Parts: sequence; structure tokens; C-alpha cells
Amino acid sequence: MGACSSKSPNKYKEASAITSEAEVPSDKAHNIPKPEGLENLEPLDRQLFHLQCMVTVVCQNSQDQWLLVKDSKTDCLNFVTGQANPPEDFFKAAINRWKEQVGVDMLIIGVLNMEYSINAEHNFQRMRAILYTRIPNEVKRVQNKKKNGNTGKQVKKMLSQEIIKEYEAGGNIDKEVYNWVKYAENKGVIYPLTIVAKEGSRIKKNELNIGSSKEK
Repeated sequence: MGACSSKSPNKYKEASAITSEAEVPSDKAHNIPKPEGLENLEPLDRQLFHLQCMVTVVCQNSQDQWLLVKDSKTDCLNFVTGQANPPEDFFKAAINRWKEQVGVDMLIIGVLNMEYSINAEHNFQRMRAILYTRIPNEVKRVQNKKKNGNTGKQVKKMLSQEIIKEYEAGGNIDKEVYNWVKYAENKGVIYPLTIVAKEGSRIKKNELNIGSSKEK
């Protein structure tokens, strides 16, 4: 099997970085306003937890090649993964992390999975959206120069069979890449973007995708 195990960011932050109930100012305890209709919930300060939202961008181009970047922590080829920074939602975060790391336009097509993990001891919860995206036929390169002057990561394009063969031979392919490529080869379901929606939003019948990384 492959030399690279799946090591997408899944480490809990240090306990010192987690906001605990003891850190809530005493004069504000039990005084956090509750949303309308939820007045019977226990005081919201007792429910506070640290939430980290992540996105993984699974992308193919018009030649059905998968676009991979090197993971700086594992030195393996992996999908673009990054954190959603408030006020970004999952989709905006995917677009922004993709621009920063790859620098070309892409279209978000659907959702492969929504994942979560909970660390009760540190009152920590992590959520990750795994999104399926495509590179349009007419690719537009966008500016992805970072503040430190460095450009985005080098992208490697590989066909499904190349990824499967290299991973099974022990190559530098992350296990998650291998798993999703196999899933795609087996005609796995790509769920519509409407399964991830803001609370209270109305879903239109013909609303199939969210758009592209092009600014509207």
C-alpha cells in the first residue's frame, strides 16, 4: 500500500487555546441573548465551544486529470485543503484557498462528504466539507501572490489510473486522494450543493451549483 497515510489537518488545538467556561467574564455569565424561539435552551455560555471549519477541494480538469499539490507536512501529493476563516462559509473558503494555492479559476460542482469530529475534553469541534470541483474549459489564471511575495503551490496533474498505480506501488500519494479517486472511478455519488445551506434559506429547484471562483 502507499507510503503516505491520510493526514489532512485533524489535530485539536492546544487546550490553552480553547475558550473554556471559566474564561467567560463573570458579569456576562448567563447573559448571552438567545435566538428567538430557543428561549428554553440552557444558558448559551454553557454551550460555547471552539469550532474549526475546514475545506478540501477535490478537483479535475477538462482532461479528467486530478489536480494535486504537495502537502508541506507529509510531503505527499494531496488535494488543496485549508481553513475557513470567518466570515467565510465553506464555499467561499474553498474558492479563496484554491486561488491562494493554485491560482486558476474553478467551478464548484457538488459535495462529496461532510465530516465532523468532537473533542469533549477540550470543548472542541471540527467540521470539514469535501467539495468536488472542475476546471472550466476556458481557464482563467487569477492573481495568487501572497503577502510574503511567494506564489501558490506547484500543481501536479494526474489521471485516475496513474494515481491508483503510484499509490499502490508505495508512491507519495495521500491515502485520501487514493480513496476519493477510487470512489469516483466506481461512480460514487456527488451530492448537490443544496445539501449545505444557510439556516432558513430557500432552495430553488434549478439551483445545482454555487458558481465559480470568478468574482461576480
